[in-house]
Amino acid sequence: MSPDYTDVSLTAAERVRALGKMGCSVEINEDIAPRRYFRSGVEMERMAAVYLEEGSLENAYVLYTKFITLFVEKLPGHRDYQQCSIPEKQLIMKKLQEVAFPRKDELKKRLQEKYSREHSEYLRSQTHPTQTAFLSSVDLHTHCSYQLMLQEAIAIVCAPKHNDTGVFRLTGPGMSEVSGCRLKGFHPHSKEPPLFTVCKHVQVRDSKISLLDLR
Repeated sequence: MSPDYTDVSLTAAERVRALGKMGCSVEINEDIAPRRYFRSGVEMERMAAVYLEEGSLENAYVLYTKFITLFVEKLPGHRDYQQCSIPEKQLIMKKLQEVAFPRKDELKKRLQEKYSREHSEYLRSQTHPTQTAFLSSVDLHTHCSYQLMLQEAIAIVCAPKHNDTGVFRLTGPGMSEVSGCRLKGFHPHSKEPPLFTVCKHVQVRDSKISLLDLR
């Protein structure tokens, strides 16, 4: 089973490599004329640029990789490749050198930085020195949405492995920072001032309850 690039337990290099494999999975059909691939390539490069502009780094990286794989490795082996001479072919060759290769390298660096942050946060959450139940960056973002809608909302975190349960809420600084953060997945946040606090007003009692999962 191939590694999943969304798995934050993987190293940055492993996740980028998994994305690269997705981009390299390109096959050509000898019955489809090369000119059709070149014309499709113009749209492929345009869509990759759109993904990059929107901040969808993974989609942009995969599409630029497919673009390079198709026109550098796969299509030159087509039986009719040498006979194809259309304006789109010259445009694609230019886009490869001036756009696709530089942007792929740039995206690889950005993804490695992003995944390194997420992996560090993951490791920190797995080896927290003082708390077995706490709010990770993902938990902070999840609960922030609820606390914005309902000020008295609380987050109950269960850590079955350590038989521990924590009840938390975001502080004022925490609400300000997290609500303005646009990062996704595991990523670092400020340590001071504290972004969340223990809800000392909450009392935990042993009682029977019924849970309804509305997902």
